[in-house]
Amino acid sequence: MSFETDIARFTAKVDGRIEKLHLRCSELLYESVVDGSSITGAPGQPVQKGQLRGSFQLTFPKRLFSSLLTKLRYAPGIELGKDMRSGKQLQQRSAVGGFHSVKLTRAGWNRIVKMAMKEIG
Repeated sequence: MSFETDIARFTAKVDGRIEKLHLRCSELLYESVVDGSSITGAPGQPVQKGQLRGSFQLTFPKRLFSSLLTKLRYAPGIELGKDMRSGKQLQQRSAVGGFHSVKLTRAGWNRIVKMAMKEIG
């Protein structure tokens, strides 16, 4: 075996681990925003009919890039806990989920990465 072969094998191994880490971080991000997470403290999406929760899409538009989106117009108001037209505070009616899941997930990103690294070894 040559040094070049060793480097190529090592590079492939590292690339594979980076791909696994990215995928697991993306999964934990989705879980935190949509379902809630003890890692980040995010409550997940409030559920009355389940439309908002079911509307989130995790996509992978290019290598090592993921995107979590919803097209529902009322999603920003639910995130902020405010009626976007009047600016009034919303009352949470659902026993499941809550407001600020995106904000809390972003604040807990380092914990998500640490958990994912621990899980994949």
